[in-house]
Amino acid sequence: MTDEYPAETTVLVGDFFDRGYEPELVWDFIKEKQPVCLLGNHEYKLVQTVAGKRKRPLPRAYVRALEQLAAHGVTQKEVCDFIEGLPYHLVLSPEVVVVHAGIDPAEPLTPNLETNVFGCEAMRQCVRKKGGAPGLCWWDLYKTPPLVIYGHLSSRGGIRGFAKDGRMNSIGVDTGAWATGILTGYLFSKQSPLDGKLVSASGDGIRQLTHQARSFEMVLL
Repeated sequence: MTDEYPAETTVLVGDFFDRGYEPELVWDFIKEKQPVCLLGNHEYKLVQTVAGKRKRPLPRAYVRALEQLAAHGVTQKEVCDFIEGLPYHLVLSPEVVVVHAGIDPAEPLTPNLETNVFGCEAMRQCVRKKGGAPGLCWWDLYKTPPLVIYGHLSSRGGIRGFAKDGRMNSIGVDTGAWATGILTGYLFSKQSPLDGKLVSASGDGIRQLTHQARSFEMVLL
């Protein structure tokens, strides 16, 4: 996808290694292309467990990913050092914020580890604590701007969310590539983030999911 749509900046929105079948290729891509990488909840749980801060053992998928990376010459320490340096909230402009899972609807420009990395789970807890209706997600409560681009939930992949006033407030790019074989990105220019396009890449090639914008400076995968 990055070869088809060369961009000034590429941003990966987290959950890199433990669900796919070839984590070593993801590692090589990151090291070669040097994209901006955001912390996902999978990476957070991995380093917390390795550091002994979580009582649960590593899930089998995490263990397998570390074993495959080790066979590729990448040590567990290298992986954890990489993860520990990742941001979890990226403001590209006053109009665009990128996170792994979600934002605090009241303060979208303020980093919030729980909401940015864990999204709906954290947001539901927050809503309940504030006396709101249980079951609401951050996009149900969020007004714009900025536009929020996020991953985390494959059920939201390819979905453009809209606030009550009709303005687009969010775009989900997670289409569960580890299970579906479909990787989705949002391509846009900094000048016109709302006029970008969603594209997907799979074994059948690259296809456009929405209308085409005129020029692109960002690829978000």
